[in-house]
Amino acid sequence: MASKSESVIDYLRDADTVTIATKRMTGHEHETPIWAVTVDGVPYVRSVNGQDARWYQDVMREGGAAIVTPDGRMPVTMTPMADHSKDAAIDAAYTAKYSRYPKDILAPEFGEPARQNTLMVRPAS
Repeated sequence: MASKSESVIDYLRDADTVTIATKRMTGHEHETPIWAVTVDGVPYVRSVNGQDARWYQDVMREGGAAIVTPDGRMPVTMTPMADHSKDAAIDAAYTAKYSRYPKDILAPEFGEPARQNTLMVRPAS
């Protein structure tokens, strides 16, 4: 049986579009489809709308979210990248994984709002 960490990493590496469930300030849950990549065994997500994205605000307030999978939910923590030295590798991972999408759909993943609001994803303890 895969560990919780392996399950999260494998799912985020292999899934095309990932659904995350975040908790609003009202206590209601909201699901948002996002893209995720894995670099050197670490999953990352980006907010193409920067800090203005509602899901991003929810994650920052709550410290995490749940990845919604066909087999259930995987609680995760999401933390901002303190060191942006992996930006180029993350860009390359997005290009490799999502290159079949039109460039105008993929391009926002490389803009400054997205790059500056890249989150590392880890299984919740």
